Amino acid sequence: LVDGCPYFSIYEVNTFLATFGGDYARAGEAIARFREKVKAAGFPDLHLNGVLFGLGGILSQAVAALGLNSTTSYVWIHHNILPDFPATRYEKAASQYMNSVRNGGGSNGLENGAAGIPVPYHLNISMGWDSSPRCGNVTPGEWLRRRDYPFGAVIVDNTPYLFKKYLAEAKAWTLAKPESERIVVINSWNEWGEGSYLEPDTENGMGYLEAVRDVFGSQQANGTGTAEERTVKMNRTLLTLAAAAAVLTGCRSERPVAGDDITVACYYFPNYHTGDPLNELNKGEGWSEWKLVREAQPRFEGHDQPKVPLWGYTDEKDPAVMARKIEAAASHGIDVMLFDWYRYDSVPFLNRCLDEGFLKAPNVNDIRFGLMWANHDWVEIHPATHGEPQKLLYP
Repeated sequence: LVDGCPYFSIYEVNTFLATFGGDYARAGEAIARFREKVKAAGFPDLHLNGVLFGLGGILSQAVAALGLNSTTSYVWIHHNILPDFPATRYEKAASQYMNSVRNGGGSNGLENGAAGIPVPYHLNISMGWDSSPRCGNVTPGEWLRRRDYPFGAVIVDNTPYLFKKYLAEAKAWTLAKPESERIVVINSWNEWGEGSYLEPDTENGMGYLEAVRDVFGSQQANGTGTAEERTVKMNRTLLTLAAAAAVLTGCRSERPVAGDDITVACYYFPNYHTGDPLNELNKGEGWSEWKLVREAQPRFEGHDQPKVPLWGYTDEKDPAVMARKIEAAASHGIDVMLFDWYRYDSVPFLNRCLDEGFLKAPNVNDIRFGLMWANHDWVEIHPATHGEPQKLLYP
């Protein structure tokens, strides 16, 4: 909750607008109905956040039409291309991002820095970046040649010490803001397939979580297609917003934030459980992204892959597994889990982690949660297709 309002973030605001044929007024009406559902459940309003990645070139219009309450980022590389290939040092990537926040010069909403954004901007601190586990068994030459996601440069030297350094910088920057705007967003709790995770591994143990605790303290596209196609997409979007309202209003944790009044939120990517119907349709029974993490391989000399989870290759739809994660997060200064939330053709995707694991964990009220609607196309990058363009699975 932000000022008592459930937090809902949209990953690609441009895609959301495209489902209404680029009609800002109709999109705004849909958000207004979403807000009314939240208010009807007894909340003062909805806190609507937009991820800058989907706001490039439309920021001011989208803020006005949708009533965005705030903005943030998902990961640093959305704003600055990693300058050194195959590997960019963590401090260089961090400095690029922080400079873009302060002075502009970035992309996807940070062209003019945070000061140019008409609503509050919540700083993002990324733990790292290495999406090479999603590249499968491509040849060394192909990995070095391709730059389309998930290929491209990785971040190295992202030690817990340096992560802590930039968390401290984020804290100082955030404390200068009004109390209602003091939110820091971390990428991420468990993006193992993109090399950005707080969960303990066999190399650094609890080091990244301890960095958070030391700094913050512990706590227990466009309007293409026919008119008929656009109508179908719009109706699916309306159903999705109704589903989101139901999830958000079903949990009312009032757990306070840390003593310094900074809310620390952390993205959670729920692709680490078996039994998802769409995953099993395309990948087979028992598949989860742990398979890619296990099979990751070094792509250049000194490349630190594969990463090995200290807690093992657990199944996040198990309430006992999620209880351990909640305890670790809450005791190391994480206030909010921001779940990547998916629906395709009005069908839930990767939802069992939240529905069966997190919400049924015995200690669920020890931490708050929010949703980031990951409304992007789902393409075949698990792993990426060898030698071919990425296949679109779910638009």
